[in-house]
Amino acid sequence: MSGPEFDLVLDTALGGVSPSPGPMDSRLLVELAARHGLAALVAARRPDDTDEGLRRVARAAQARSMAASAELVRLSAALSDAGIRHLAFKGPATATRLYGDVAARPFMDLDLLVDPDLLFQAADRVEQEGFGLDDRLQRAHLHRMGGKHLSHIKGPVRLELHREILGIAGTGRSFEELWQDRAAFELAGAEIPTLGRADLIHQNCLHGTGHAFLCLKWLGDVVRLARDSDGWEEALAWARRDRLEAAFLCGPALAADLGVSLPPELERAIRAGTSRQLSRLVEVCKAKWHLHEGEMSLVSHRLQMLPPSRRWRALATMALRPTASDWNAVPWLSPDTPIVFSILRPIRVAFKYGRRLLSGVTT
Repeated sequence: MSGPEFDLVLDTALGGVSPSPGPMDSRLLVELAARHGLAALVAARRPDDTDEGLRRVARAAQARSMAASAELVRLSAALSDAGIRHLAFKGPATATRLYGDVAARPFMDLDLLVDPDLLFQAADRVEQEGFGLDDRLQRAHLHRMGGKHLSHIKGPVRLELHREILGIAGTGRSFEELWQDRAAFELAGAEIPTLGRADLIHQNCLHGTGHAFLCLKWLGDVVRLARDSDGWEEALAWARRDRLEAAFLCGPALAADLGVSLPPELERAIRAGTSRQLSRLVEVCKAKWHLHEGEMSLVSHRLQMLPPSRRWRALATMALRPTASDWNAVPWLSPDTPIVFSILRPIRVAFKYGRRLLSGVTT
């Protein structure tokens, strides 16, 4: 997709703020701005637009953000009172730290990294605050899943309790390291613990690449982080250690390719780190903005993020490790027979994606 509507949304993600008058397809502009999480910022650039659709979408997203932020303040206080260490990331943390206003950048849910040894105690505490475990999960299976996070819901607010950030085996930093280097941001008068700057950079770059920057607000986050060179060298060193340099540099390289000026140190790192893998990741991300591809395409992209030595292991894990859906699909089987579920898992995966492929062929 191209045209003045997409160009305006992309320019807004890259930091454009000046008024952008002129005729546009209002319906398409609203759709694109909402899809990419930039309705409020785009609306600010169209002050004379007579179509209320864009501002209506922006107000709805802002209302959701404010409601979720109020829940975060309560949850953080409750976990602190219970002695459970936690770090808020993404969502309100990103909006406040990078945009200066929790309502300026919409988000879908709340994400809390908790002390991995206290994940289930944290779940108990948030349930006392009115959050209910996602219906797709059953407590009887949780300790067997080896899952990376637990999902809870309260009204329109979804909460993800994480025990790790990246979800890539053998990568990232330990909770103790993240906690030692933590920062804080203010939300409704409360101090909320969050990731330090270098960890914020590391998480945003790899998270955005993992989702192929399908939502342009994720690219906007990287652009705003790149306005200051502080923390980038340290974050890049962690990525190199984990052999994820190309995945880490994808966002900055994508921004540079679109004309964004980056700190000299970061531009040098991109030039030094340019490889076939990095070039391919950048081109795939740009192509996906204009294509509506399925989940299988994103899975393939995430595998391409990894060094070759890790791809087969990641693929095997995805194919064989049971998920919540696998445990719950056959409740009549004993949950103490994990080998059975590991046999069923590839059958379920083949059926799931095979059906989607056939559906795509017949439509």
